[in-house]
Amino acid sequence: MVRVCDKMTDELSKKKPPFQSERYEYAELVGARVIEKKVLDRKLNGTLLTCGDEYLIVINEEDSPERKNFTVCHELGHMQMLIKAESLLGREQVLNRLHGSLEEERLSDMFAVNLLMPRKEFKKAATALDPSMKSLLKLASTFRASVEAVARRVVRMDIWPCVLLWCSPEKQFDGGYVVKISNIENSASLKLPVSCRGFVRWGVDAVCEAYNNKKLSCSPVIFRHPGRNSVEHWNIECLNRGDEQGNLILALMIRR
Repeated sequence: MVRVCDKMTDELSKKKPPFQSERYEYAELVGARVIEKKVLDRKLNGTLLTCGDEYLIVINEEDSPERKNFTVCHELGHMQMLIKAESLLGREQVLNRLHGSLEEERLSDMFAVNLLMPRKEFKKAATALDPSMKSLLKLASTFRASVEAVARRVVRMDIWPCVLLWCSPEKQFDGGYVVKISNIENSASLKLPVSCRGFVRWGVDAVCEAYNNKKLSCSPVIFRHPGRNSVEHWNIECLNRGDEQGNLILALMIRR
Protein backbone atom coordinates (compact mmCIF):
# COMPACT_ATOMS: atom_id res chain seq x y z
CA MET A 1 0.00 0.00 0.00
CA VAL A 2 2.75 2.46 0.92
CA ARG A 3 4.51 1.74 -2.37
CA VAL A 4 1.32 2.46 -4.32
CA CYS A 5 0.85 5.76 -2.45
CA ASP A 6 4.48 6.76 -2.95
CA LYS A 7 4.18 6.00 -6.67
CA MET A 8 1.07 8.18 -6.94
CA THR A 9 2.79 11.00 -5.05
CA ASP A 10 5.81 10.78 -7.34
CA GLU A 11 3.56 10.95 -10.40
CA LEU A 12 2.05 14.21 -9.13
CA SER A 13 5.54 15.76 -9.42
CA LYS A 14 4.94 17.85 -6.32
CA LYS A 15 8.02 18.41 -4.21
CA LYS A 16 6.34 19.87 -1.14
CA PRO A 17 2.93 19.86 0.59
CA PRO A 18 0.06 20.17 0.18
CA PHE A 19 -0.07 17.18 -2.15
CA GLN A 20 -3.77 17.60 -2.85
CA SER A 21 -5.79 20.80 -3.18
CA GLU A 22 -9.46 21.52 -3.91
CA ARG A 23 -8.73 20.24 -7.44
CA TYR A 24 -8.35 16.72 -5.97
CA GLU A 25 -5.21 16.00 -7.97
CA TYR A 26 -4.94 12.38 -6.82
CA ALA A 27 -8.42 11.66 -8.19
CA GLU A 28 -7.48 13.35 -11.49
CA LEU A 29 -4.35 11.23 -11.61
CA VAL A 30 -6.26 7.93 -11.63
CA GLY A 31 -9.22 9.15 -13.68
CA ALA A 32 -11.81 9.29 -10.90
CA ARG A 33 -14.44 12.03 -10.97
CA VAL A 34 -15.31 13.85 -7.73
CA ILE A 35 -18.85 15.08 -7.18
CA GLU A 36 -19.82 17.29 -4.26
CA LYS A 37 -23.43 17.19 -3.14
CA LYS A 38 -25.49 17.67 0.00
CA VAL A 39 -25.79 14.43 1.94
CA LEU A 40 -28.71 14.04 4.32
CA ASP A 41 -26.92 11.52 6.53
CA ARG A 42 -24.31 13.62 8.38
CA LYS A 43 -22.42 10.46 9.33
CA LEU A 44 -21.75 9.75 5.65
CA ASN A 45 -18.72 11.64 4.36
CA GLY A 46 -18.49 10.01 0.97
CA THR A 47 -18.89 6.93 -1.18
CA LEU A 48 -17.34 5.31 -4.24
CA LEU A 49 -19.63 4.51 -7.16
CA THR A 50 -18.99 2.73 -10.44
CA CYS A 51 -20.70 3.61 -13.71
CA GLY A 52 -19.47 1.25 -16.38
CA ASP A 53 -15.71 1.68 -16.40
CA GLU A 54 -15.89 5.10 -14.70
CA TYR A 55 -15.31 5.65 -10.99
CA LEU A 56 -17.25 8.38 -9.20
CA ILE A 57 -16.42 9.69 -5.74
CA VAL A 58 -19.34 11.46 -4.08
CA ILE A 59 -18.47 13.65 -1.08
CA ASN A 60 -20.53 15.79 1.27
CA GLU A 61 -20.39 19.42 0.11
CA GLU A 62 -21.02 20.62 3.67
CA ASP A 63 -17.91 18.97 5.10
CA SER A 64 -14.79 20.99 5.87
CA PRO A 65 -12.10 21.21 3.15
CA GLU A 66 -9.85 18.96 5.24
CA ARG A 67 -12.56 16.33 5.64
CA LYS A 68 -13.33 16.43 1.90
CA ASN A 69 -9.63 16.02 1.14
CA PHE A 70 -9.36 12.97 3.39
CA THR A 71 -12.61 11.45 2.09
CA VAL A 72 -11.47 11.64 -1.54
CA CYS A 73 -8.21 9.86 -0.70
CA HIS A 74 -10.08 7.33 1.46
CA GLU A 75 -12.37 6.47 -1.45
CA LEU A 76 -9.34 6.20 -3.74
CA GLY A 77 -8.13 3.51 -1.34
CA HIS A 78 -11.39 1.62 -1.92
CA MET A 79 -10.91 2.12 -5.64
CA GLN A 80 -7.39 0.68 -5.67
CA MET A 81 -8.48 -2.36 -3.66
CA LEU A 82 -11.48 -2.84 -5.93
CA ILE A 83 -9.33 -2.76 -9.07
CA LYS A 84 -6.88 -5.25 -7.56
CA ALA A 85 -9.57 -7.60 -6.29
CA GLU A 86 -11.52 -7.48 -9.54
CA SER A 87 -8.54 -8.87 -11.42
CA LEU A 88 -8.59 -11.86 -9.08
CA LEU A 89 -12.25 -12.44 -8.24
CA GLY A 90 -14.35 -10.49 -10.71
CA ARG A 91 -16.35 -7.32 -10.03
CA GLU A 92 -19.59 -8.95 -8.84
CA GLN A 93 -17.85 -11.08 -6.21
CA VAL A 94 -15.86 -8.09 -4.98
CA LEU A 95 -18.88 -5.81 -4.59
CA ASN A 96 -20.81 -8.51 -2.76
CA ARG A 97 -18.08 -9.65 -0.37
CA LEU A 98 -15.62 -6.84 0.33
CA HIS A 99 -17.29 -3.46 0.08
CA GLY A 100 -17.76 -1.77 3.45
CA SER A 101 -15.92 -4.34 5.58
CA LEU A 102 -14.13 -3.02 8.67
CA GLU A 103 -10.77 -4.17 7.36
CA GLU A 104 -11.34 -2.40 4.07
CA GLU A 105 -12.27 0.80 5.90
CA ARG A 106 -9.11 0.60 8.01
CA LEU A 107 -6.93 0.06 4.96
CA SER A 108 -8.63 2.91 3.11
CA ASP A 109 -7.91 5.22 6.05
CA MET A 110 -4.24 4.19 5.91
CA PHE A 111 -4.23 4.82 2.17
CA ALA A 112 -5.59 8.35 2.66
CA VAL A 113 -3.04 9.14 5.36
CA ASN A 114 -0.13 8.03 3.17
CA LEU A 115 -1.37 10.07 0.21
CA LEU A 116 -1.95 13.29 2.14
CA MET A 117 1.04 12.97 4.47
CA PRO A 118 3.85 10.97 2.80
CA ARG A 119 6.20 9.61 5.46
CA LYS A 120 9.42 11.30 4.35
CA GLU A 121 7.94 14.75 3.79
CA PHE A 122 5.76 14.60 6.88
CA LYS A 123 8.58 13.53 9.19
CA LYS A 124 10.79 16.32 7.87
CA ALA A 125 8.09 18.93 8.47
CA ALA A 126 7.08 17.65 11.92
CA THR A 127 10.66 17.22 13.16
CA ALA A 128 11.37 20.86 12.35
CA LEU A 129 8.66 22.00 14.79
CA ASP A 130 8.52 21.99 18.58
CA PRO A 131 5.89 19.60 19.98
CA SER A 132 2.76 21.67 20.64
CA MET A 133 -0.87 22.04 19.60
CA LYS A 134 0.06 25.11 17.55
CA SER A 135 2.56 22.98 15.65
CA LEU A 136 -0.16 20.40 14.98
CA LEU A 137 -2.39 23.15 13.60
CA LYS A 138 0.45 24.40 11.40
CA LEU A 139 1.04 20.88 10.04
CA ALA A 140 -2.69 20.49 9.41
CA SER A 141 -2.69 23.69 7.36
CA THR A 142 0.47 22.70 5.49
CA PHE A 143 -0.77 19.25 4.49
CA ARG A 144 -4.47 20.21 4.15
CA ALA A 145 -5.48 17.54 6.65
CA SER A 146 -7.47 17.59 9.86
CA VAL A 147 -5.62 18.22 13.11
CA GLU A 148 -6.74 14.78 14.34
CA ALA A 149 -5.22 13.05 11.31
CA VAL A 150 -2.00 15.02 11.75
CA ALA A 151 -1.85 14.27 15.47
CA ARG A 152 -2.32 10.54 14.89
CA ARG A 153 0.37 10.59 12.21
CA VAL A 154 2.84 12.22 14.60
CA VAL A 155 2.12 9.64 17.30
CA ARG A 156 2.03 6.56 15.09
CA MET A 157 5.30 7.53 13.42
CA ASP A 158 6.73 8.24 16.89
CA ILE A 159 8.02 11.65 15.79
CA TRP A 160 7.28 13.40 19.08
CA PRO A 161 7.15 11.70 22.49
CA CYS A 162 3.59 12.66 23.39
CA VAL A 163 0.12 11.49 24.38
CA LEU A 164 -3.16 12.25 22.60
CA LEU A 165 -6.45 12.27 24.48
CA TRP A 166 -10.01 12.66 23.22
CA CYS A 167 -11.90 13.81 26.28
CA SER A 168 -14.61 16.01 27.79
CA PRO A 169 -15.45 17.56 31.18
CA GLU A 170 -17.92 15.62 33.29
CA LYS A 171 -19.82 17.29 36.12
CA GLN A 172 -20.03 15.40 39.42
CA PHE A 173 -22.79 15.29 42.03
CA ASP A 174 -20.81 17.64 44.28
CA GLY A 175 -20.65 20.28 41.52
CA GLY A 176 -17.00 19.66 40.70
CA TYR A 177 -15.62 18.30 37.45
CA VAL A 178 -13.52 15.38 36.28
CA VAL A 179 -12.15 14.59 32.81
CA LYS A 180 -13.80 11.75 30.92
CA ILE A 181 -11.30 10.13 28.53
CA SER A 182 -12.93 8.54 25.49
CA ASN A 183 -9.82 7.56 23.56
CA ILE A 184 -6.05 7.69 23.92
CA GLU A 185 -2.98 7.21 21.74
CA ASN A 186 0.65 7.57 22.76
CA SER A 187 4.02 7.40 21.07
CA ALA A 188 5.66 3.97 21.23
CA SER A 189 8.80 5.42 22.82
CA LEU A 190 6.85 7.10 25.62
CA LYS A 191 5.81 5.50 28.89
CA LEU A 192 2.54 6.82 30.28
CA PRO A 193 2.96 8.55 33.65
CA VAL A 194 -0.33 7.21 35.09
CA SER A 195 -3.43 5.41 33.94
CA CYS A 196 -5.21 7.50 31.30
CA ARG A 197 -8.43 5.55 31.16
CA GLY A 198 -11.97 6.39 32.24
CA PHE A 199 -12.29 9.38 34.59
CA VAL A 200 -9.32 11.39 35.89
CA ARG A 201 -8.96 14.48 38.07
CA TRP A 202 -5.90 16.01 36.43
CA GLY A 203 -6.07 18.45 33.49
CA VAL A 204 -9.57 19.58 34.50
CA ASP A 205 -8.91 23.35 34.23
CA ALA A 206 -7.50 23.17 30.68
CA VAL A 207 -10.22 20.79 29.44
CA CYS A 208 -13.02 22.90 30.95
CA GLU A 209 -11.59 26.14 29.53
CA ALA A 210 -11.30 24.65 26.03
CA TYR A 211 -14.79 23.19 26.26
CA ASN A 212 -16.49 26.35 27.53
CA ASN A 213 -14.53 29.05 25.70
CA LYS A 214 -13.81 27.08 22.51
CA LYS A 215 -10.20 28.21 22.37
CA LEU A 216 -6.79 26.68 22.79
CA SER A 217 -5.94 26.26 26.47
CA CYS A 218 -3.06 24.76 28.39
CA SER A 219 -1.95 24.05 31.94
CA PRO A 220 0.82 22.20 33.76
CA VAL A 221 0.12 18.75 35.20
CA ILE A 222 2.17 17.19 38.00
CA PHE A 223 2.19 13.44 38.58
CA ARG A 224 3.57 12.28 41.92
CA HIS A 225 4.78 8.72 42.44
CA PRO A 226 5.14 8.20 46.23
CA GLY A 227 6.30 4.60 45.81
CA ARG A 228 9.19 5.71 43.59
CA ASN A 229 9.65 9.02 45.42
CA SER A 230 9.55 10.86 42.10
CA VAL A 231 7.62 13.63 40.35
CA GLU A 232 6.87 14.09 36.65
CA HIS A 233 6.04 17.48 35.11
CA TRP A 234 3.85 17.58 32.00
CA ASN A 235 1.94 20.15 29.95
CA ILE A 236 -1.55 19.49 28.64
CA GLU A 237 -2.80 21.55 25.67
CA CYS A 238 -6.49 21.34 24.75
CA LEU A 239 -8.39 22.21 21.59
CA ASN A 240 -12.17 22.20 21.20
CA ARG A 241 -13.06 20.37 18.00
CA GLY A 242 -16.78 21.17 18.17
CA ASP A 243 -19.39 19.18 16.29
CA GLU A 244 -16.81 17.49 14.05
CA GLN A 245 -15.76 15.27 16.95
CA GLY A 246 -19.00 15.15 18.94
CA ASN A 247 -17.90 18.03 21.20
CA LEU A 248 -14.81 16.14 22.29
CA ILE A 249 -11.65 17.98 23.32
CA LEU A 250 -8.41 16.98 21.60
CA ALA A 251 -5.64 17.13 24.20
CA LEU A 252 -1.90 16.91 23.62
CA MET A 253 0.30 15.94 26.57
CA ILE A 254 4.02 16.69 26.48
CA ARG A 255 6.53 15.89 29.23
CA ARG A 256 8.53 18.90 30.30
